[in-house]
Amino acid sequence: MTQIKMRKFAQNKLWRDKANDILEKEHGSVIHWRPLDDHEFNEQLRLKLLEEADEVRSAKSKEDLIGELADVFEVLDNLCKLNNISKDEIIAMQAIKVAKRGGFAERKYVTSAEHTENSFGAKYCLADPVKYPEIIDQKEACQAVNRMTWTEEEYNVYAKAIIATDDAQGKIDFARKEGIAEGEIKSKKEAATNLLKLGKLSIEDIAQVIGLTIDEVEQLKK
Repeated sequence: MTQIKMRKFAQNKLWRDKANDILEKEHGSVIHWRPLDDHEFNEQLRLKLLEEADEVRSAKSKEDLIGELADVFEVLDNLCKLNNISKDEIIAMQAIKVAKRGGFAERKYVTSAEHTENSFGAKYCLADPVKYPEIIDQKEACQAVNRMTWTEEEYNVYAKAIIATDDAQGKIDFARKEGIAEGEIKSKKEAATNLLKLGKLSIEDIAQVIGLTIDEVEQLKK
């Protein structure tokens, strides 16, 4: 009698109670398993929740989504039973959280968040840098390092240019309110010209700092 060749695959995860019997009886599989103690079961249920949640994310049709959500509900039911948590407790906590922080009905997708130094938000993000990596303005960081090598005279020229830009922006805002914008480009060009004379920043950097286009800054250099 020819021996049937078996191919063995690692699983290392929690299966539904009847899945191994179905595969063994109907498909000729051989399933190797062991019972879990409470601690192991608790850990595997949490891992199973992550697995099922990822499958919810991948569901393409409404029917698939219903099936995957049913799996999530099954895992949650077992987690509640094992940890002696009632559904009423969960519903009550859900209501409390919605009352304090809202739900997700408004569909607010946050791309980034800026927090003041040592605030709750900053400490929360810094505690998990993998999940919430800090966004560093590399161009500004490079400019800051570059400025450390300048002489006092060079830095003063730069500082006056920045102040002139800020002052120009204030004048621009006022002019716009009055319906007049003639001084906008002129004021920015004066500040850009001073930075060009300084010779410490590239045309691209000057354009970014002052608020002009690269072409406009290049024209001032001629």
